[in-house]
Amino acid sequence: MLTQQKVTTPIFGLPKKLSGTNLPTYKDVLLSCFEESYKNSILSGSKKKVAFSTIADNVATQIEIIYRKASIPVVTHTRAVQMINAYHNAYNNLRKSYKRDQKKEGFKDKIERFVAEAKSKLFESVQLGLPTVFDLSSVPYTSQIRLNLTSTALVSDRFGISDRATAAIASSVLHDVGIISEEDTSQIIDKSKIRRQKQKIRQAIRQDASIVTKGLYFDGRKDNTIYQQKIGAKLYRRVKKEEHISLIREPGGQYVGHVTPSSATGSELSKYIVKYLHDNDIDINELEAIGCDVVQTTRYLPDGIKKIIDPVIQRNAFFCHPENMLLAMIVDEREHIRELGYSRVLRAKTEIPKGKSVRNFVTPLIHFDATDYTELIDWTKCKLSSPPILERPFAVSQRVAQSF
Repeated sequence: MLTQQKVTTPIFGLPKKLSGTNLPTYKDVLLSCFEESYKNSILSGSKKKVAFSTIADNVATQIEIIYRKASIPVVTHTRAVQMINAYHNAYNNLRKSYKRDQKKEGFKDKIERFVAEAKSKLFESVQLGLPTVFDLSSVPYTSQIRLNLTSTALVSDRFGISDRATAAIASSVLHDVGIISEEDTSQIIDKSKIRRQKQKIRQAIRQDASIVTKGLYFDGRKDNTIYQQKIGAKLYRRVKKEEHISLIREPGGQYVGHVTPSSATGSELSKYIVKYLHDNDIDINELEAIGCDVVQTTRYLPDGIKKIIDPVIQRNAFFCHPENMLLAMIVDEREHIRELGYSRVLRAKTEIPKGKSVRNFVTPLIHFDATDYTELIDWTKCKLSSPPILERPFAVSQRVAQSF
């Protein structure tokens, strides 16, 4: 029969449950793991050991409960399990050679340093300089922290700092200036407080009726997004590519919100943006301009909006000048587009007008329903001219070709 005496550790002694009133040290966490292992073995009635990953998962949950009771920010559950596993591996490395080397002076010093560190070092995510013995029973109950963290939330959003990191930094500052102490921990800031404050500010900005939306600009990119996948009874961390589109209101450059379309196509993007504006009651009656990174995306917007933005795009269609298009085509990643670009450059060389004259830079008419950038203009109606940047390389290549 397995008894608690048999699971006594040679370095730390008997297993022990975590205290509900003290923040745990690394020694407390290890002893709690041994206690959890002993309890699981008794309940299962089997000689087969329970996987340590299961034990670490249970102990991490107990640690989170203790830290939440003290209103102290903690790392994620996954990170807590990783920290427990890492320290348990370090303990096992010492235990394996304990019987053989326990009388050696060098090994004795190593064991003493390990034990001293385990007894004094708190198992925590944020080093706030709190004492090892922290009596949670004396912490006064507070239903909610009433600090106004508007500026903190705004700066956190501006620099893209996570809620957890923001809470840790803010709590550290409060501890340094003496607002947080051993006697009063009611002002410790939790990540949930930061998250709620961010949501409150974003909602206030969206619903500000005094803000007039003259222009709406959107752009995005594909980001690595972390999500949890449930397989059976367990959740697994996964990473996937996801399109994130941010909406900005002008004038003022104010953040409106963001959408996550199911695909990067123009139809899906426009559908999600229009739905977002409608769901959040954002007034676009005075909208005069919409800005984005591609012409094709605007084709899926409502007709009333297209009538506003199409003339603006046409007036600024300098990017569609044949010379600019040719430069883009000859460096295109598609081989047939590069060949088409080179053939048009050669044709432009044969159409050089006689005599010297000043060329007029005229913006061409844009074909808004084009499916590729090479179809944005009608090449049969455009007056072709070779880009000046290609003049010298072309002349050199011609002389080289004639020498053969």
